[in-house]
Amino acid sequence: MNLESIKTIGIAGAGTMGQGIAQMCAMAGYKTILFDINTEMLEVAKINIAKNLEKGIERGKVTSEQKESTLSLISYTNNLEEVVADLVIEAILEQLEIKHDLFSKLENINSENCILAT
Repeated sequence: MNLESIKTIGIAGAGTMGQGIAQMCAMAGYKTILFDINTEMLEVAKINIAKNLEKGIERGKVTSEQKESTLSLISYTNNLEEVVADLVIEAILEQLEIKHDLFSKLENINSENCILAT
């Protein structure tokens, strides 16, 4: 797989790191799926990403159009089955058993060409 083949990026974990990764992926123009088992965390992520982009506008680093485009490219889900992407980046708890379980499930959901990253 080459870089041009990547159209959709999934991020597992909507904590601070996952939020930042999702925002940057969407700002780069990728359809982005942010996954977390905790729906409240997904709501917090949605609010924080919007706030971060608003701060970028205030500082003159982001335009209103970039903000809207970025927000439109991010979807939020607590259903792992919806994390079908060309690249999935894991940003969950630092617990090896949980990471192994996540990657095992992602491997079954996604194509053999999907890149799973941690």
